[in-house]
Amino acid sequence: MEEPCSCYPTDLDDPQWQLIRPLIPPGKPVGAERVTSMRCVVNAILYRRRAGCAWRMLPHDFPHWRTVYGYFRQWQADGTWRKIDGALRRSMHQDPRARSDSAPAAVAISPACSWPVPSIREERFQTGERIRKNSPKACTQIEVQRRPEVIVARRDPQPGRR
Repeated sequence: MEEPCSCYPTDLDDPQWQLIRPLIPPGKPVGAERVTSMRCVVNAILYRRRAGCAWRMLPHDFPHWRTVYGYFRQWQADGTWRKIDGALRRSMHQDPRARSDSAPAAVAISPACSWPVPSIREERFQTGERIRKNSPKACTQIEVQRRPEVIVARRDPQPGRR
């Protein structure tokens, strides 16, 4: 079993690594043998996805950023990353420790909320855009999935209509 290369909260634990290890393509048959730990590469990709940092800002505990980026691009192109991500998502949904039944799967914030919702006018004023007169209140919908790194917020195109 490969030793974990770092100790970040985003790192794979042993059962997760055993789950995705068969999905990682083998090294090239010609040339030198692979010296980079694939577990470290996956951990680095997961760290970057959660931290939202640039590739060059990966901590030095991980393999060089170009190595990690190269594997990520290759796996994205051939569909490997989609399989890895799907397997990790499924394992998280099946693991009773990873979810809390009391946590909502989705939250919707409507204009009838009890707390003030910033108007489109206020937001545009802050960003320096041209302001429309008498713009309606903003209606925001937030979806929270059971993974902590996925929070999607989008503006409702027609506030007040459902």
